Amino acid sequence: MIAQILASEHPARVLSLTSIMSGTGNPAMPQTAPDIMGLMLRPSPDPASDEACYLSHGIAFARRIADTAYPFDEEDYRTLIMKEIRRGYVPGGFGR
Repeated sequence: MIAQILASEHPARVLSLTSIMSGTGNPAMPQTAPDIMGLMLRPSPDPASDEACYLSHGIAFARRIADTAYPFDEEDYRTLIMKEIRRGYVPGGFGR
């Protein structure tokens, strides 16, 4: 939401904005599919103790939210997830 406010209040300072997983907050609008919500709310496995399970969870989520108009490249997502883990997996970081 911070990026959206910045873009609306200071449009000259924002070249572009891609809002992902965002909504209006209006309950009359279509809601997230229950299976996607389940994937989002289920705790992710800890990659330090079970890397394979963490990868499986991440790939399942990415596959489910991917656009069906394009082929899903599982190897690309596997590589991306591994880069994210190696760069710095800090589960509590989203709370900052």
